[in-house]
Amino acid sequence: MERPRLSIYDIPLLTTCISLAGLLSLSLAGMLAWPVFALLAILHLAVYRWLFHKEIPGYLFGVVIAAIFFIEGVRIYLQGRGAVLPALRDMIVILAVTRLVLKKTTREIYQIVGISIAECILATVFTISPIFLVGIMLDAFLIPIALYLLDGYEFQAGIPRRPPLAHFFGVFLGIMAMSTALFFIIPRPSSTIVSLGLAERRRTGFAEEVNLSHPGALEQDRSIVMRIFWGRGKAPESFYLSGARLEVLTRKGFLKRPGPGAHAAHATQVSDRLTIYPTGLDSRNVFFPFTLVSAVPATIFSQGPNYYWRSTTPPFYEVYVARTLSPRLEDGGLRFPDELRGVAALARRVAGDASVPVQVERLRSYLATHCTYSLDAPPPETLDTPIESFLAGGGKGACEHFATAMAAMLRGLDIPARVVTGFLVSEFNTTDNYYIVRASDAHAWVEYFDGAWRMVDPTPPAPVRKPRSSLIDALRFRWIRWVIEYSLQDQINLAVSVRVGMPRLRRSLSGLNTWIGAIAAVFAVAGVLVFLPRRRLGPYARVLHALKRKGLALDPALTHEEHKQRIKADWPAIAPHFEVYLKSYLAWRFGEKQVDIAPLTEAMIAKIHKADYEKP
Repeated sequence: MERPRLSIYDIPLLTTCISLAGLLSLSLAGMLAWPVFALLAILHLAVYRWLFHKEIPGYLFGVVIAAIFFIEGVRIYLQGRGAVLPALRDMIVILAVTRLVLKKTTREIYQIVGISIAECILATVFTISPIFLVGIMLDAFLIPIALYLLDGYEFQAGIPRRPPLAHFFGVFLGIMAMSTALFFIIPRPSSTIVSLGLAERRRTGFAEEVNLSHPGALEQDRSIVMRIFWGRGKAPESFYLSGARLEVLTRKGFLKRPGPGAHAAHATQVSDRLTIYPTGLDSRNVFFPFTLVSAVPATIFSQGPNYYWRSTTPPFYEVYVARTLSPRLEDGGLRFPDELRGVAALARRVAGDASVPVQVERLRSYLATHCTYSLDAPPPETLDTPIESFLAGGGKGACEHFATAMAAMLRGLDIPARVVTGFLVSEFNTTDNYYIVRASDAHAWVEYFDGAWRMVDPTPPAPVRKPRSSLIDALRFRWIRWVIEYSLQDQINLAVSVRVGMPRLRRSLSGLNTWIGAIAAVFAVAGVLVFLPRRRLGPYARVLHALKRKGLALDPALTHEEHKQRIKADWPAIAPHFEVYLKSYLAWRFGEKQVDIAPLTEAMIAKIHKADYEKP
């Protein structure tokens, strides 16, 4: 009998779909380009239609594996750790395609299933996107069907009994429930893999130093690099999130000051607490607004006025800050290179003789009227003197040009000043009440000292983003936080919260225990009465039970032949059908012949119910 095509129980179709589901997971995870996936999908379709049963020599599989390992090994040796992930992806993809094309027996199909599972695991470990779950869920539904059929017979030897699809939906739900339970037991290895350099993080617009002679890729990337929850204090409409304070002025820009730094405890009174979740930010700087008091975890160290994580950046951290101004002036805030005398002369002409706030405002106004803000500004005409070139020619530049020029001019007036780089944060997601920080929010501004460190932003202001709701980003953040960044510390916190909360839960539910027990008992008895009798009856016993309900009771202690004779005597109309059923039942129970007894039993019971029986 010809096997029906386009059936979920068709082994060639199942195998092809399982192999393709693994590749789909890689594409949805961003690890396999969509044009490549489209070509591989066309190849899978061709294999299913014309090559699935072709006898291609299996020894080619070993040859291909050896060639893959040799080529990718040379690639990793030449390109270093950055090539590990692409090499691993290429090896598993080529392995999957080769295994699908070559000879396929039951053992090879098991291998195809294993390779697809490996592709799903690879996608799980190396992505921060939840979309790839579509491929994994497809595999979780198809693989149990394939394993059931493969376990029932050698490939092309026959078709075993097929349970309804509802059965496999139940298996699928069981797999998902078990996977969810294991998820809370096994920590994610993603952070470790990233820290080892096997998966490189994306760089952003944040720069720890400013060199106007070599401007980097400026703030054009809209990728999210941080999400911030304002846990204590009044959340502002917008705020400056500092990452680096640059105090060494050179002719080309500002650099960070090396050496030991000050302690974090500039203020004793904490005014605000923020929880910061970095996402793909290639920086070990501790980011914070206002004045830093402390951070949790406390594994930070200071270098000059800047703070860094000792090892890798944690998946999230808390900063405690004070809105009071820092009164500490470190050494280096007044140093001014002799080669920038022209900048100092310009600053004195613009600022004149006045108080420090008035001088600061005059400089800021001068930059706003004589210079133009542009992300696409050409490089300065004189790369050796970019600050003078920007100021003298009424140049174009980004925030780092404005901040560097103003800080240099303040230094020329003997006012301590430094450039601060970080992010200007104004985007707020009202769905989960957190700030969104994008790479395009990278910014530079100025701090000057006038009794305390005060801030001024000479860059022409950008419009503040209005708060908006983004359910998609809220879901994406939860996925990153509780799946990708789920760690051993999260497991410990979860276990502690459950242990602490259980006594409270038991006390709150103590008054309901009796009712809950009674309801559970009623459901248990109902389940036994409804489901237990039918499930304990075998196929033949169900047929005898149907005969008994029609009025023909047969003693179970009698033999099958005696049952047949009794039916022939008392109910001749049903006897031929019973005789055919009995032969099939005996072959199913005692013989080697493959018989699907379940539909035959249902058909026999249906005939008994429809036929008329009169007692002799």
